[in-house]
Amino acid sequence: MKMKKALNAGRRARIRKEILGALSGGRSLFRREINTVLAKRFGLTAQELRDNAPNGRRNLLFSAIGTLLSDLSREGALLRSAEGRYTLTCSARIAVHDAKCREEILAFTEGEGRTREEIYTHLETHFGTDKTATCEDDHALRSLAGTQLDRLVGEGELIAADGRFRRTVAADEFFPTGEEDALRRRYLTLLHRQGGAFFERFTVSLLSEYYARTGRSVTLAEVSGGSQDGGIDGRIETVDGLGFSECVLIQTKCRAEHLHVTETEVRGFFGAVCAAGGSRGIFVTTSYFHEGALRFLSGIPNCIGIDGKKLFEIVTKCGFGLRRTAEGYTIDRRVFSESL
Repeated sequence: MKMKKALNAGRRARIRKEILGALSGGRSLFRREINTVLAKRFGLTAQELRDNAPNGRRNLLFSAIGTLLSDLSREGALLRSAEGRYTLTCSARIAVHDAKCREEILAFTEGEGRTREEIYTHLETHFGTDKTATCEDDHALRSLAGTQLDRLVGEGELIAADGRFRRTVAADEFFPTGEEDALRRRYLTLLHRQGGAFFERFTVSLLSEYYARTGRSVTLAEVSGGSQDGGIDGRIETVDGLGFSECVLIQTKCRAEHLHVTETEVRGFFGAVCAAGGSRGIFVTTSYFHEGALRFLSGIPNCIGIDGKKLFEIVTKCGFGLRRTAEGYTIDRRVFSESL
């Protein structure tokens, strides 16, 4: 436990920084001298310095120093002389251009949401300010990144929610006619990245639009997801032209394309539909159904499964999140950046 704590990412980063700091100003030190400098900076007591236990603070620190000296030498940040002295290869301050910072933030937040600290740490590693002896470039980069984050949120390029930043969909994603498979994969990938709560709202909105386009009046469309949803994520109530009403209950699973929906999950949903008195049940996923789940669905009444491929067919039919022209399709970013 102590070893894991000593060598976690934050601890390693600090030791690395202290090593580079100890060698700044053109200093050339043996490993034992670096050990002495860092022992003082990390506040080791005289008793701890005498403690030679494998898991003692002294041995854990000195072992980490040795590992990082080797890493820094391989990276070219340090030079080791024949007699064993270490010197900095270069101690110059790294300056990062605004455009490069912006570009990397957008790339890093393309998928899942990232916290401000995760973004800062990534930028320091990406641009190499964590490898310099000075902290000035780290502070300057963080200041620049903070300004860029606020600006990107204001411009609508990033969504900030629950302390995390996530990139919105690019406005100019165009797919020519004939590239529908690529369009489908991209659309489903974007849906998956939005997360489960968004997918619940998306599905209810999409199916409401589908029912309206196929001649039914939608009298209720609501999301009921959450820890107490009883296995039901959404409810749509419809009335047809003759006045017959239906209560459609929905379950959603926002999953990567290689993760299937199991028979057990479908059975659980069917039981929830029956318990809630729904007239129909629809299980929707961005991925696919396992063979056992498909067999079960084929043998039960008034309950269907919609996989990613079928889901995209409905999206295309309703033009939901897509703009079609004679040349092809453009993904409508508003579906992914607005609350549905």
